[in-house]
Amino acid sequence: MSDQTKDWLSKWSPLLFAIATNISVVAYGYGKMAQKIEPLEEHATLHTTEKAISLFVTRSEFAMSNIARDRELADIKATVKEMKDEVNRKLDKLLEVKHK
Repeated sequence: MSDQTKDWLSKWSPLLFAIATNISVVAYGYGKMAQKIEPLEEHATLHTTEKAISLFVTRSEFAMSNIARDRELADIKATVKEMKDEVNRKLDKLLEVKHK
């Protein structure tokens, strides 16, 4: 290697090394930042207020559905009780007929 090349390398190699190091640090940091920001952006686009409103019901709608469900359950219980009473009556008749 010539003296001129050695002189040039001794002057510029620290600068080139610093530039290469800074570029690699920035690239690494950008990669880390992209890993953190992409999920946040995806979450922000997927979980918007408009989508939440279309997915979830309001408190009054929830209360109304509970009231309607309670009414239906009461109707079903009444029907089951009537059927049970009717079955008991029929069984009583069968037992009376059998004992006679």
